[in-house]
Amino acid sequence: MIFGIQFNCKCPYMFNWSQYINITKNKQPRSLLLQTLGYVKNKGAALDLGAGALNESMYLLDFGFKKVIAIDNEENLELTGKIDKNSFIFKKIRIENYDFPVDYFNLIERIPRSSAAGFCLASWQYDIIRS
Repeated sequence: MIFGIQFNCKCPYMFNWSQYINITKNKQPRSLLLQTLGYVKNKGAALDLGAGALNESMYLLDFGFKKVIAIDNEENLELTGKIDKNSFIFKKIRIENYDFPVDYFNLIERIPRSSAAGFCLASWQYDIIRS
């Protein structure tokens, strides 16, 4: 199985991520994630890239994933402190600096390249290849 993640948008401005997390913390998970979950057979581990307000991370845990790892450059201690540490790991790190484990994740959720908030991610590409 091959997962390709591509970020190649150049941002002309800085975005206030703390404000974005606060604005989006009560939103429902993205519809693409909800549609994708219908195809998931194994609920072992999920990775949430650009986790933000942890909406998708919490939904994945509620959906039955045994382990969810959330990656974001901003940490919301109010939210991360409420989640079971046995099934949830938050890593405050830039996505491009995360050391992706080989053949570990059953699902990788990522923030879209563009969104209603009008921001985009860094100019780089990363491919994850699973056998």
